[in-house]
Amino acid sequence: MCNYLLLEAVKTERITKQINPNVSQPQEFARTKALSYSTMNLKGFTELAVLGKKLGVDLWNYKAANGASIINAFDFLKPYAKGEKKWYYKQIADEEKAIKNLKELFAMAGSEFDKEEYCQIGSDKKVSLHSLLHECN
Repeated sequence: MCNYLLLEAVKTERITKQINPNVSQPQEFARTKALSYSTMNLKGFTELAVLGKKLGVDLWNYKAANGASIINAFDFLKPYAKGEKKWYYKQIADEEKAIKNLKELFAMAGSEFDKEEYCQIGSDKKVSLHSLLHECN
């Protein structure tokens, strides 16, 4: 029961506070490696959504009153993962590695939540063997 309550609290204490209505992650954009930290933060949300799914807490489809949601955060990062947009926020570390990590995260989410579009993004040949743990159908 305690884990259930903790995961329910993620909705109001994390998603609502860490994802803006414009679906960005402003706390991560203030960092010097904004793409890396945005990906890491979103990975945390994705892993919480995976745990929530096992306990009957739907974090994946949760949408806050302000419009914040995990899916919206993915959709914000999608054009960068697909190479449709150039990352224009601060990223002092290797941007190519950050994009690779982002694509792996899309593969994980696509596999776990049956989102074909995310699987397509994660199917890049530059994605590591780690993504084999999250096989998209």
